[in-house]
Parts: sequence; structure tokens; C-alpha cells
Amino acid sequence: MKKTILIISTLISSALFLISNSALAQDTCPEKTKVEGRNIIFVGEVVDMGGDEKAVAFFEYGTSSGKYTQRTQEITLDKPQKYCIKVENLEPCTTYYYRAGMRNKAGESFGAEKEIKTECQGQVLGTTTPTQIGTGILDGIFNSLLPILIIVFGLILFSLFFPIEKYFALIKEKIVQKSLREKIKKYQK
Repeated sequence: MKKTILIISTLISSALFLISNSALAQDTCPEKTKVEGRNIIFVGEVVDMGGDEKAVAFFEYGTSSGKYTQRTQEITLDKPQKYCIKVENLEPCTTYYYRAGMRNKAGESFGAEKEIKTECQGQVLGTTTPTQIGTGILDGIFNSLLPILIIVFGLILFSLFFPIEKYFALIKEKIVQKSLREKIKKYQK
């Protein structure tokens, strides 16, 4: 029975570990801005916070050079780092001009303009204007909390098979055994 419980808890722990790692993999940005069909994953990097503890990062984009008619959602950063924001359902076969932006107490600053073209396959006539769905604040919170929720859920499941009282009893027993061994060594000298 104990072997069965151990095997089950090991399988659950392994599954939770794999799930939490795949959730973390979604948080990693690609090496550079890339197109996925009608979606663009914009990639930027804040290299200096300008002396502030926090900065807000975003992208501006549009279909004409120098005219940025759209702005992605904003991400708050607390240290210099790479960041990415996904924008979905853009027009197919369209060149987008974009630039990375950052705002701190000193104001807004922008990177150089770049361009990227969405894929032309599957173009549908009469498509709607671009909509923006991506790594918003709620998505970021969920993605950050998902590994913690998985660990908590795993601990709850584990505690069903191995109650915490038994764990503390084992720790107490190990401490008493170590203390007795030290006393025996002391008196043997």
C-alpha cells in the first residue's frame, strides 16, 4: 500500500513539474520580433531604467512609416530586461512599422523604427481592422501565478497521501536521534 501511494505521489509530482515547466516556457520571449501568421510577437529590451525603480514598456505600430496608429498594452518592469508583447489578428500580407517604447519619470523614449510583414497565406477579403490581444496585466499575473498554483495544488495532493503531522513527527524523531548520537559520542570520550 505504501509503495502504491509513493508511486502515485511521484507520478503526480512529475506531472505537476512538467506542467509548471511548460507554463514557464510560454513566458520566454523569442530571440527577436517574429510573425506567426497574422500575429506578431514584438520583442524589445529595456537596458537602463533611467534611475527609476519601475518603467513601463510597450510598442507602437502602424502601416505607414513614422505613423504609429496603434499601441500595445503596457508592461511594468522593475529591472532592465527583455520583454515581449503579442498582437493578434492583424491584417494579412501587410507591412507593419513599429518601435519599442519606454516610459519612466523622465517621460517616454523610443527605439529605432523597424518593419515586419505579416504572412500572406490564408488572406481573407473583407477582414476587420486589427485587434490587440496579448500578454496583458491579467495574463501576466496568471502566467506568474500558474507555477505557484500548481505547486500549491501538488502540496495539497501530497498532504492527502502523506499528512504533515507525520512529516513533522519524522523530523522531530531525526533531531532526537541526532541529539542522542551526539550525547553518546560525548560520553564515550
